[in-house]
Amino acid sequence: MVCIYCGSGTSVVNSRVQKLSNGVWRRRKCQRCNAIFTSIEKPYYPTSIVISSNRSTVLPFLPEKLFLSVYECLKHRQNPIEDAKHICDTITRKMISSSVDDNEIKNTELRNLVNVTLNRFDRTAAIHYQAFHTNK
Repeated sequence: MVCIYCGSGTSVVNSRVQKLSNGVWRRRKCQRCNAIFTSIEKPYYPTSIVISSNRSTVLPFLPEKLFLSVYECLKHRQNPIEDAKHICDTITRKMISSSVDDNEIKNTELRNLVNVTLNRFDRTAAIHYQAFHTNK
């Protein structure tokens, strides 16, 4: 990785696995300007997981789209952005573990997973999600 300040090469000073977010936290140091910064490496989901519909359409999984959908349902809460982030992380982990054999998950399964997760967290949000995400 290159330095975010000067563009030179960097070396890893410290590294830790993040179990919950399936990523790697790294502290890096620039070899030229000696700047120290943090990077987080995570899987790139759009090329790793696809969502299939009953119309034989296959689309890449976009975590941002899931986040916006969940966020809209949680706007009534005190910290909707933080809540949506944690719920989306939970949903993504569950989704990945349920699609171990292949990289495809049906959109109905994803909607069900989101609904169950929201229902456990906030019933009002789950009702809002159901109202806008019916089986299409």
